[in-house]
Amino acid sequence: MAQNIVVQVGQCGSQIGCRFWDLALREHASLMSTTNSKKCIYDASLSAFFRNVDSKNTSLSYPSPIHTLKARAVLVDMEEGVLRSILASPLRDLFDGEQFIRDVSGAGNNWAVGNRFYGAKYRDILSEEIRRQAEQCDSLQSFMLIHSMGGGTGSGLGTFILSLLDEIYPKVCRIVTPVYPSKDDDVITSPYNSVLATRELTEHADCVIPVDNDSLIDIVSRCDSSTKIKDDGRRPFDSMNTIVANLILNLTSSSRFDGPLNVDLSEIPMNLVPYPRMHYLISSQVPAPFKITTNSSIPRNINQIFRDALSPHFQTLRVQPNINGVYIACGMIIRSKTIQMSDIRRNIDLLKLKHMKFVKWNEDGWKIGLCTVPPNGLPYSLLTLANHTCIKETFVELKERFTTLYRRKAHVHHYTDHIELNDFEQARENLNQLIEEYKQIEQTSGLLDTNENENLSSTNIPRLNFGEQCLNDQWPPKADRVVPTHVVNLDLPATERWKEISTIYKSEIIDLVDYIKKFVVEISPELQFLISLVDTKLPAMADTLPAPYGDEMKGISQATGVPLGEIVLYNIFYEIFTMCTSIVAQDKNGNVIHGRNLDFGLFLGWDMLNNTWTLSEKLRPLITQVNFTQNGQVIFKTTSFAGYIGVITGMRPGVFSISMNERYGLKGGYIGLIEWIFNINRKQSFVTFAMRDMLTTSETYDQAVKYLAEVKLTAPCYYILAGPKPGDGVIVTRSRNGSDDIKPLGKDNLWFLVETNYDNWKKPPFYDDRVTPCIKCMKTKGQNQVTFESLFNVFSSRPMLNKLTVYTALMEPATGRLESYWQYCRDEDAPCVPW
Repeated sequence: MAQNIVVQVGQCGSQIGCRFWDLALREHASLMSTTNSKKCIYDASLSAFFRNVDSKNTSLSYPSPIHTLKARAVLVDMEEGVLRSILASPLRDLFDGEQFIRDVSGAGNNWAVGNRFYGAKYRDILSEEIRRQAEQCDSLQSFMLIHSMGGGTGSGLGTFILSLLDEIYPKVCRIVTPVYPSKDDDVITSPYNSVLATRELTEHADCVIPVDNDSLIDIVSRCDSSTKIKDDGRRPFDSMNTIVANLILNLTSSSRFDGPLNVDLSEIPMNLVPYPRMHYLISSQVPAPFKITTNSSIPRNINQIFRDALSPHFQTLRVQPNINGVYIACGMIIRSKTIQMSDIRRNIDLLKLKHMKFVKWNEDGWKIGLCTVPPNGLPYSLLTLANHTCIKETFVELKERFTTLYRRKAHVHHYTDHIELNDFEQARENLNQLIEEYKQIEQTSGLLDTNENENLSSTNIPRLNFGEQCLNDQWPPKADRVVPTHVVNLDLPATERWKEISTIYKSEIIDLVDYIKKFVVEISPELQFLISLVDTKLPAMADTLPAPYGDEMKGISQATGVPLGEIVLYNIFYEIFTMCTSIVAQDKNGNVIHGRNLDFGLFLGWDMLNNTWTLSEKLRPLITQVNFTQNGQVIFKTTSFAGYIGVITGMRPGVFSISMNERYGLKGGYIGLIEWIFNINRKQSFVTFAMRDMLTTSETYDQAVKYLAEVKLTAPCYYILAGPKPGDGVIVTRSRNGSDDIKPLGKDNLWFLVETNYDNWKKPPFYDDRVTPCIKCMKTKGQNQVTFESLFNVFSSRPMLNKLTVYTALMEPATGRLESYWQYCRDEDAPCVPW
């Protein structure tokens, strides 16, 4: 786990810092137990901001019992007041004396005094204390600098420290949270200080997340009913500081706590800052970080969370991205136990369609973090970081205020003891250049309505910072990756057919069923009903299924000792969520080959230790190739999971092969289940049972395509088929009631078809684009390389191979050849995308 050092400078920075340390301790304490000593430990998440020291002040590694926590911080102020109050507060034990760097006379609201005078005076002391803090980190991830822009110490000495960090630790991420003054700020020289400091931020920071006092006051007055704005104009600084402190906590949450999609702080500038100077991000937090009992900003539902994320009401800077300018990039860090990636996908698509305008060259410039630990006292939070050209309006307004003073050289003489007039000119020119750079983005890139996305080539879509591959050296797979083959004899009574397989895999089936019961609701809250029905409705459901499926499930239940309701759950589970990549390709001689990767287990338990999906790892030992025989002959073959009676991948030798992929974006899986269970509609087939019916009864490729195009289904899906003759290949895009599209091999003069989980005539979403790299890799291989070897290399290349991939199956309908191999996506080989 990486560590972060907080440098809080000046009165404003120190007060926000104090609130941050208080909230950070409360957040981690809420995850511990006063009755369970095993939970009261110093762990990786605590180490991000704290050291654990013993009575001799020796740092202890994690995990270890908590002795005394020390903040990874440097506290700087040239007036003693705030730092003295910290030493008198309950937080005093978090800090050693060396961490306080202070003077008594202050900087007099003068950037030049803070930057040039105190910077030179305390350079060595600052360097030594920063070095001391850095050496106490195992893996230093970032410096987080907090200071004001209007005063002398914050703006002047704060930006001096920033330049010092750039000089000493140029490769460590520097994230700055500066507080810009209000328009009616009582510091007359604040425009000078802000413009001079902005030049330093532009040159030396990696990422700047500015906030302004006016916006903070607006959020407090709108959302926190417990805080009243004083009639005498005094500001609610405690509540304002809470907003900024929570911004930092939420920003770092995805790197401190478990989650299916973690984000290191270094990834923020990497993904959201395409140009080094344009690193200013507009932030918003939903809901506002106040107590639920007094908080009027708690969204009513998940969709509202995302809508509010773009609302100016929750932004910490007074700008209008919904009216002016264009998005360059956008990041979202979600903290929730209940919000799923499917919710994120759906809402991002809606936001892009209706509310967001992106530059053409980076229309999918997103970075998403998903953390399963919600903020303390709230059910969820969404932090949005937008790189948007409308921020130039803040700089335009700041330049106008600066020019009003500087035109008459008012108060300049207070500065010229330490700097030259040329410094003012350079700072103003820097601001002008920054404004022009944002204007140029708008002029040269244009404003792109995201509903134009369908007309753009999908080859411009980046994945979430994971590389693409097109490998050539993965064939042949090692012998220990060959999936074993078993036989199901259709001549036996239905209750006896799966006995041998079920007995062999009994313990694995039991383990997986227990896990499914635990995590099935993670797919969608609507699926909670399945768990409640396991012991009531589901056993009886076996009798409602067409023969022979109910009796086969009863036989598996008898062989494993698993209750029938749980076996039914295990079998219908695959109807709901199956991610895949399927390919049908034809060589120049007309030979057709069919392959698929099966990906399964998304969001059903992320193993932080091994960086794997827990359900995917539990599924892999159950994978088996099954030959269904009758009268001693193989009727059809499948690659499936032990105890699962439906078909996801199968082939009728010499006739056709088939794979099924889930179709995202349309409801149907759980709705069809509800209709079946409660006898609302049983004139439909389960998706994978329809495949087995077709394998059993269809004697030609054309019959199979016709059947799968017309049969009524419980869920939408894609059926991908290949046949033994040249041109035999098709993608059947299914709704529940019929086919929405049938795409044959050879359409658009392509010698191959690729299907994942999205309609093939639409552009896939940026966060799950396996189609583009797959097509690119297939074209690289060429039509001369349509073999098991070449397809296996494609399926073994990232992102077709990902953390969810459990097997690759290769089929040749003409010869009846079916080979299946366990797949593993290991980070030590190359960074592996989670899905």
